[in-house]
Amino acid sequence: MRRLPFNALKGVWLLAFWVLWSTSAVVLAQQDSITVWKAKLTKTTSDEKKIAILQDLVSELSVDNLEQAQKYAQQALDLAQKLKDDEIIARSLNDLGDVQQYQNNYQKALEYHKRAIQYSQRAKSSDDLAYAQSSIGVVYYYLGEYDKALEQLQQAYKIYQETNNASRIDECLRYLGSIYFIQADYDQALGYYLESLKYSERLNDENSRQLALNNVGIVYKKIKKNDKAVIYFKQALEVSQKAQLDDGIAGALTNLGAVYDDAKEYNKALDYYKQAVEIFQRLEEKNSEAIALNNIGIVHKNLKNYEKSLEYHAQSLKIKAEIGDRKGEAASLNSIGQTYLSRGDVKQALVYLRRGLRIADEIGVKEYEKEAYEYIAKAYAQNENYQRAYEYHQRYTTLRDSLFSSESLAKITSLQSKFKTEKKEKGLLLADKGKAIEALTNERNQWRRIAIGASALFLVLSVIVLVRLLRMRQRAKNTNKADVPASRSTSENHV
Repeated sequence: MRRLPFNALKGVWLLAFWVLWSTSAVVLAQQDSITVWKAKLTKTTSDEKKIAILQDLVSELSVDNLEQAQKYAQQALDLAQKLKDDEIIARSLNDLGDVQQYQNNYQKALEYHKRAIQYSQRAKSSDDLAYAQSSIGVVYYYLGEYDKALEQLQQAYKIYQETNNASRIDECLRYLGSIYFIQADYDQALGYYLESLKYSERLNDENSRQLALNNVGIVYKKIKKNDKAVIYFKQALEVSQKAQLDDGIAGALTNLGAVYDDAKEYNKALDYYKQAVEIFQRLEEKNSEAIALNNIGIVHKNLKNYEKSLEYHAQSLKIKAEIGDRKGEAASLNSIGQTYLSRGDVKQALVYLRRGLRIADEIGVKEYEKEAYEYIAKAYAQNENYQRAYEYHQRYTTLRDSLFSSESLAKITSLQSKFKTEKKEKGLLLADKGKAIEALTNERNQWRRIAIGASALFLVLSVIVLVRLLRMRQRAKNTNKADVPASRSTSENHV
């Protein structure tokens, strides 16, 4: 490795100072903008101008102060209704729906967005109509009502294609891909994810790119092509690190941990998962934190640390129940059932596996249904109830064969060829090997010590400012998070 032409430690100090200064500048700029808009609001007499200012305030405050955002969104709606302007009413209703969604008040969000559809249709505003439809689709996605989500997202996607709204097309593609993935339609999921990757590169949007890379990797992991999955996960991690996207970093760490869990490299998997948990907790990302906690429980089960395993699964299940993540509940219940089965407690295993199966069946998550059938069959066999074991094993094999048909795998191969990913993957793999060789040089440990010292310094200097910025990021991002169990165990991926 070529030495830098200045003292390395001094350079790291300067870098830490620059990042701290930049972070402070972003936060101060946001505060200044809010102050300016509030001042303009008090001086403006025109209702139309007031509405425009209020909508700007809602957009800015939605990342940091939801109570204030809701207040200003309601004021904008009141003024729009006074003016009897259907288009502005629709926009204000969509703003109110977004604020409710950010607070996980999904039913309230649906009410606002459905009203927005009526007004946008009356105003013949295709953009506001598509926004309301896509927002309703996202809410249904988080409620686990996937057929309704598909219908709304596909309608919005069609409008956005007609208006050539690239950023909104990209978001629709991600959610559509995630729904098909949850429904175990992997060739459809891969098609949407690869299309999303193309849009993210066209938009030069690093957050969207890391999401697409992670999602493509997850499909490959699901069809047991972990060598390809790792390429995409590592690329997602690299993109996120360069762009300082903490949620992207944690998502890639979770996905890499699942790969190492599959490879039975349990200590490495635990290390990745614990790093991810720390980041998700800092970002207040409850859904993602619960996924990583569930995965830590799985690793402890594999290590036969059953009490620890149940402890982590219980934490995960509690969070998922609190935020209304039914799909996540099914994953955690299956995991708890498997831990009890590994410990030899068949009765308790069946209790949790049946609960997991019931939820998975209700919301149509076939992958979790398959998993529950498999382990219920094992539980009955362990209890010497061979007739019941045979019945559930038959259900398992039927569903398994339908999910991993040769026709589906052929479609995935065709998609891979269509999007010309082979050449790109080889390039990424060669680059990854080059980095590995470079990492073996004698200077590796020296730089690691410097990095650790700089990280500690940076944490002390910037923690107060970063807490605010991280909350901004958490509210602002459009990530979709779907948790998916691995075939061998129930480790979940961050989608």
